[in-house]
Amino acid sequence: MKNKTIKWIGLGAICISVLLIIVFLMAGKSNIDMKDYITIQYMGANGYATADCQINREKLYSDIAGDEKDIEQLKLYKDISESIKVHIDNPNMLSNGDKVVVQLEYSEELVKNAKIKLGNKQFSVKAKGINEGQNIDIFSMVEVTFAGVSPQAYAVVQNNWQDTYLSTLSFSIDKSTNITKDDVITVHCDADVETLGKHGFIIDKTEQKYKADKLSTYVTDSADIDKNKLDLLKTMCKEAIVDMTKDTTFRMMYKATGNSDYLYKPNNEYAENVSVTGVQFLSRKNAAEGLNDNYLYILCEADIVNEDENNKVYFGFEFTQIYKTFDGEVHIVTDNYKKSYICSTQYDDMYKKCVQSKSDMYDVKDC
Repeated sequence: MKNKTIKWIGLGAICISVLLIIVFLMAGKSNIDMKDYITIQYMGANGYATADCQINREKLYSDIAGDEKDIEQLKLYKDISESIKVHIDNPNMLSNGDKVVVQLEYSEELVKNAKIKLGNKQFSVKAKGINEGQNIDIFSMVEVTFAGVSPQAYAVVQNNWQDTYLSTLSFSIDKSTNITKDDVITVHCDADVETLGKHGFIIDKTEQKYKADKLSTYVTDSADIDKNKLDLLKTMCKEAIVDMTKDTTFRMMYKATGNSDYLYKPNNEYAENVSVTGVQFLSRKNAAEGLNDNYLYILCEADIVNEDENNKVYFGFEFTQIYKTFDGEVHIVTDNYKKSYICSTQYDDMYKKCVQSKSDMYDVKDC
């Protein structure tokens, strides 16, 4: 009889335990481990990663509420699940294995009224799953172009990365204008190592030097100008005198003298005995003085004939900013030489305007 009584007592205890568990499940959880509801995400490369965390509020509310039917109680659970705040104390420069500290904020009063426990407001986890990142040379897709002529050259930096993030990077330059041949400039990535690491890119430098060793330079010595180029310029100037003079819409003698009387005479002008009398090269003495770096003057003379009148006219054709490329080729711009000339019936007047007036600031040499 006694054994039967014990068996019934044991069976009753088991039933009560099961019932309590069912009641607990139906009523919802009262002890909540917030670790189960917080997800930590890592962005960036190992050693530079940043951490962020999110609360699964729907699951939290569902687990707290269980099968609770009371509207007021459910509202209280909802307020708790929505009001909890979470952040990470040390979210930056993280590596795998680092201790990540998570902080919770919530209303002690609300939790007490709900008769639940949320555990400690602080806990830590070990960082894991952080990507090792991509090692790159940030300057491998950066193009630096030097343009213009030394010492007034300039530099342009072009970012040629196609990656969504890398293509947005900007690069600054310590000297972008007034660059002289063989100057060394420094290009700096405006994003630092840490910022790039946060985006998953590992770099070992944020600046790189570039030498302007292939710049063109202005010619300073007439010996650099090839004889064949000079002969071609001489021919062009002589032909220009002939062509301009025979143009019936143009008065060469009026151009040479400024005397308007020539405008009222028949325009049958032509040039003969056209010749080159000299070539003068002017090189600037001081970079701070003078409009141009150099000048080249082709000096000519010609007889300008109009019916029974014959006048000697002197010409100075001007070419300027003659430059030499890094491989030694000399360039002379000839776009406006038919307009860039001085002419006069007085040689001294022409020579003074072309050459002599510049001799204080320029060295003058015969070619």
